Amino acid sequence: MKEIPDFLITTEEEYNKTIQRIHHLMLKGEANLSPIELNELKLMAIAVESFEDKNYPFNSCYPKTSPASGCSPETASA
Repeated sequence: MKEIPDFLITTEEEYNKTIQRIHHLMLKGEANLSPIELNELKLMAIAVESFEDKNYPFNSCYPKTSPASGCSPETASA
């Protein structure tokens, strides 16, 4: 049985390769994935989310000019 590697993304290159792999698996369709591929997809999604949270944080005032957000353009950049 194929072993699922641990996923820890630390570089942009690893991030891009992981995104490509996720895209490849998604193109196959969930119903066509093996249990190992489904687990791999879940682990990669968690790793990507963690990398993005660390490297691409976004302000809690999003979208910046939405009146419903309670944020003004001035407070959105703070």
